[in-house]
Amino acid sequence: MTDGLPDSRVTSLGGAEDECLWVRTAGGLSKVCGAEVTPLAVFGGRDNWYGSASMHVDSDGTVWLATDDGIRRWTGEGLRTGAFDTLLPGISAHVIFRDSRQRLWLGTDRGAVEAFGTDRRMVTSREG
Repeated sequence: MTDGLPDSRVTSLGGAEDECLWVRTAGGLSKVCGAEVTPLAVFGGRDNWYGSASMHVDSDGTVWLATDDGIRRWTGEGLRTGAFDTLLPGISAHVIFRDSRQRLWLGTDRGAVEAFGTDRRMVTSREG
């Protein structure tokens, strides 16, 4: 640990409505609120949850992480597999983004994936 962070190599930052800062490092996920740093998840082992750096924080506090093993989300109960993994098993996620219409977008090695509610759509070079 480096001053409360699981690792000093910061890969992504995300703001939250509670004015706290989410910090994604090569070693894990932490939440910084004022002077308090709370490590929430430590990466490592077989899962490559740290490979891609992109992260998105929803207004409800859900944190979405793009990883080399797909999407992971933090809901306060630990890191979980994301809804995208059932659509695209084995994806390598590079970028995650929520647009103004509340659609979650995922940039992968296979194209862009849009998620809205339970609907999923893949956009590839064939559509362009």
